[in-house]
Amino acid sequence: MTAPVDFRPILDRLFDEILYCIKDGVPLPNPHVYQRPWHRDAAMMAMVLDRMGEIGQIREWILALEDPFDRNNENIEEPDNLGQVLYLLAVAGADASHPLAKKTLEIAKTRLGPEGHLVGLTDFAARPVYQTKWLNFGLKHLALPERFPIPHQYDYYSALFWMDDRETHVSGPPVIAADNADYPYLQWAEAHFHGSPPPWDLLGKGDWLTWEANASHADYSRPDGSPGERICTPHSWHAAEAWLYLEELQRVVTLDSV
Repeated sequence: MTAPVDFRPILDRLFDEILYCIKDGVPLPNPHVYQRPWHRDAAMMAMVLDRMGEIGQIREWILALEDPFDRNNENIEEPDNLGQVLYLLAVAGADASHPLAKKTLEIAKTRLGPEGHLVGLTDFAARPVYQTKWLNFGLKHLALPERFPIPHQYDYYSALFWMDDRETHVSGPPVIAADNADYPYLQWAEAHFHGSPPPWDLLGKGDWLTWEANASHADYSRPDGSPGERICTPHSWHAAEAWLYLEELQRVVTLDSV
């Protein structure tokens, strides 16, 4: 896709793809090959829904959550879920008195390493910068005073967290280019972090703009999926990352034109 002058038609399409991934009030990565929500994808969707005044689409699901972990990756309790759940509660209108907010903060304090930051696996690897930034982001949105130190080290996922505290970052290799075709949301997030040009080649040209392929925990065998193909369209995290970056750029363009 070539770069358009006006992003608003694409923003509308991306927002529609996010709404498509909400099934019975539950935010899913894709409604065909995923049956369970992922907190990370849900948090990214919620950022868009909140800005559009549509958080009500998933508010009941958020407020009914009882566990800070989704355990979708081999039952691992991924530390980034802690901050994502706190953020979700905040945008749904909950405060620090919500039972899950209290539970999440208590659990977070048991997952700290000797240097005071979160430790554990996200997507099967240690991502302490990414994990702890999510935690601080969630605490900030719930107006809780606690903050945890961000380790000064290279983290493969650090440049995926563009939402806050971009200064605490150790440069290193970018996300693997070979992953872009399968997980395009990674490069969209990284481009947003660095302020690089949007990766227009990672938006579709057909009925759907967004996708994910060859995901280890997607059920491509489901009859409402794409038999014989390991791809799903649309994909909520991809749509959210693209929407959030293009919406930010659109506001800059609009202000510059005034």
